[in-house]
Amino acid sequence: MKSLFLFALFTIAFSVLGVSQDATTTVKTLSFDEVKEGKNTGLFTFVYPEGTAADVIDEVSQYYVQYFTVQFDANTSTALVKMITNDAMSRRIITRFLTASGMQHVLVGDKLYDTQEFYDNLLAD
Repeated sequence: MKSLFLFALFTIAFSVLGVSQDATTTVKTLSFDEVKEGKNTGLFTFVYPEGTAADVIDEVSQYYVQYFTVQFDANTSTALVKMITNDAMSRRIITRFLTASGMQHVLVGDKLYDTQEFYDNLLAD
Protein backbone atom coordinates (compact mmCIF):
# COMPACT_ATOMS: atom_id res chain seq x y z
CA MET A 1 0.00 0.00 0.00
CA LYS A 2 2.85 2.36 0.84
CA SER A 3 4.55 1.73 -2.52
CA LEU A 4 1.25 2.35 -4.34
CA PHE A 5 0.95 5.72 -2.57
CA LEU A 6 4.54 6.64 -3.48
CA PHE A 7 3.97 5.58 -7.09
CA ALA A 8 0.86 7.77 -7.29
CA LEU A 9 2.72 10.69 -5.72
CA PHE A 10 5.63 10.43 -8.19
CA THR A 11 3.23 10.09 -11.12
CA ILE A 12 1.43 13.28 -10.15
CA ALA A 13 4.70 15.13 -9.53
CA PHE A 14 6.12 14.20 -12.94
CA SER A 15 2.83 15.09 -14.67
CA VAL A 16 2.87 18.56 -13.12
CA LEU A 17 6.54 18.98 -14.06
CA GLY A 18 5.80 17.99 -17.66
CA VAL A 19 2.94 20.47 -17.96
CA SER A 20 4.99 23.29 -16.48
CA GLN A 21 7.84 22.61 -18.90
CA ASP A 22 5.41 22.75 -21.85
CA ALA A 23 4.23 26.16 -20.65
CA THR A 24 7.78 27.51 -20.83
CA THR A 25 8.14 26.41 -24.45
CA THR A 26 4.75 27.64 -25.67
CA VAL A 27 4.17 30.99 -27.32
CA LYS A 28 0.60 32.28 -27.71
CA THR A 29 -1.14 34.18 -30.46
CA LEU A 30 -4.10 36.42 -29.83
CA SER A 31 -6.59 34.36 -31.87
CA PHE A 32 -7.18 32.40 -35.09
CA ASP A 33 -8.54 35.58 -36.66
CA GLU A 34 -5.37 37.49 -35.74
CA VAL A 35 -3.23 34.83 -37.43
CA LYS A 36 -5.41 34.92 -40.56
CA GLU A 37 -5.22 38.72 -40.61
CA GLY A 38 -1.45 38.51 -40.10
CA LYS A 39 -1.17 36.26 -43.10
CA ASN A 40 -2.75 39.09 -45.14
CA THR A 41 -1.06 42.08 -43.52
CA GLY A 42 2.32 40.61 -42.56
CA LEU A 43 1.92 41.56 -38.88
CA PHE A 44 1.93 38.86 -36.21
CA THR A 45 1.75 39.13 -32.43
CA PHE A 46 3.22 36.44 -30.19
CA VAL A 47 2.97 36.40 -26.41
CA TYR A 48 5.95 34.66 -24.84
CA PRO A 49 5.96 33.00 -21.42
CA GLU A 50 6.32 35.43 -18.55
CA GLY A 51 9.94 36.18 -17.75
CA THR A 52 11.24 35.78 -21.28
CA ALA A 53 14.40 37.87 -21.52
CA ALA A 54 14.32 40.70 -24.06
CA ASP A 55 18.00 40.21 -24.88
CA VAL A 56 17.30 36.62 -25.99
CA ILE A 57 14.57 37.75 -28.39
CA ASP A 58 16.68 40.66 -29.64
CA GLU A 59 19.70 38.42 -30.25
CA VAL A 60 17.73 35.72 -32.05
CA SER A 61 15.78 38.20 -34.17
CA GLN A 62 19.04 39.59 -35.63
CA TYR A 63 19.42 36.40 -37.68
CA TYR A 64 16.17 37.06 -39.55
CA VAL A 65 16.32 40.78 -40.40
CA GLN A 66 16.06 40.09 -44.13
CA TYR A 67 12.65 38.44 -43.53
CA PHE A 68 11.04 40.45 -40.72
CA THR A 69 11.58 42.84 -37.84
CA VAL A 70 10.73 42.06 -34.24
CA GLN A 71 9.71 44.53 -31.57
CA PHE A 72 9.66 42.91 -28.14
CA ASP A 73 7.95 44.44 -25.11
CA ALA A 74 9.51 42.86 -22.01
CA ASN A 75 6.73 44.21 -19.76
CA THR A 76 4.06 42.20 -21.56
CA SER A 77 6.37 39.52 -23.06
CA THR A 78 4.86 40.38 -26.44
CA ALA A 79 6.69 40.23 -29.75
CA LEU A 80 5.36 42.08 -32.78
CA VAL A 81 6.69 40.50 -35.96
CA LYS A 82 6.48 42.64 -39.10
CA MET A 83 7.21 40.87 -42.37
CA ILE A 84 9.46 42.58 -44.92
CA THR A 85 8.16 40.36 -47.71
CA ASN A 86 4.93 38.62 -46.82
CA ASP A 87 5.23 35.33 -48.67
CA ALA A 88 5.09 31.66 -47.66
CA MET A 89 8.87 31.30 -47.46
CA SER A 90 9.26 34.31 -45.19
CA ARG A 91 6.38 33.11 -43.00
CA ARG A 92 8.12 29.73 -42.73
CA ILE A 93 11.12 31.55 -41.26
CA ILE A 94 8.85 32.62 -38.38
CA THR A 95 8.92 28.99 -37.21
CA ARG A 96 12.73 29.11 -37.18
CA PHE A 97 12.63 32.30 -35.13
CA LEU A 98 10.19 30.77 -32.64
CA THR A 99 12.29 27.62 -32.31
CA ALA A 100 15.53 29.57 -31.99
CA SER A 101 13.97 31.60 -29.17
CA GLY A 102 13.14 28.39 -27.29
CA MET A 103 9.54 27.90 -28.34
CA GLN A 104 8.35 24.46 -29.43
CA HIS A 105 4.59 25.06 -29.46
CA VAL A 106 2.17 27.76 -30.54
CA LEU A 107 -1.16 28.14 -28.75
CA VAL A 108 -3.82 29.56 -31.06
CA GLY A 109 -7.10 29.99 -29.24
CA ASP A 110 -7.44 26.70 -27.39
CA LYS A 111 -5.54 24.62 -29.98
CA LEU A 112 -1.90 23.75 -29.40
CA TYR A 113 0.37 23.26 -32.43
CA ASP A 114 4.03 22.41 -32.64
CA THR A 115 5.84 25.04 -34.69
CA GLN A 116 5.77 22.98 -37.90
CA GLU A 117 2.03 22.28 -37.55
CA PHE A 118 1.48 26.00 -36.94
CA TYR A 119 3.11 26.78 -40.28
CA ASP A 120 1.43 23.93 -42.16
CA ASN A 121 -2.07 24.70 -40.86
CA LEU A 122 -2.07 28.49 -40.57
CA LEU A 123 0.83 30.22 -42.32
CA ALA A 124 1.41 28.24 -45.52
CA ASP A 125 -0.31 29.32 -48.73
